[in-house]
Amino acid sequence: MIPRPHTWRSPAYLAWVRDMPCIVCAAPAPSEPHHCTTAGLRLKCSDCLVIPVCRSCHRAIQEQRWTDLLLRYHFGRAEMWRAVATLMEKWFTQEVT
Repeated sequence: MIPRPHTWRSPAYLAWVRDMPCIVCAAPAPSEPHHCTTAGLRLKCSDCLVIPVCRSCHRAIQEQRWTDLLLRYHFGRAEMWRAVATLMEKWFTQEVT
């Protein structure tokens, strides 16, 4: 039997992300945490790989409408991964201090 990969779950981190404005269009909080990738077999990835997005932007990302987001907000996949790194850095800096 193949062991299941461990995914990081943190309700506190997801609540913290929900209290942020949309990272794409700057709509005010509350936001929906968007998991930026999957863990395979229809599993969600670790909670550390989320960004705060409003409902409209969340739908656009899930429907793979990257061209709309790039043209309207200059937000693409590269910006999404930069946002993930920035959020995790802020979270762990806050947790340590």
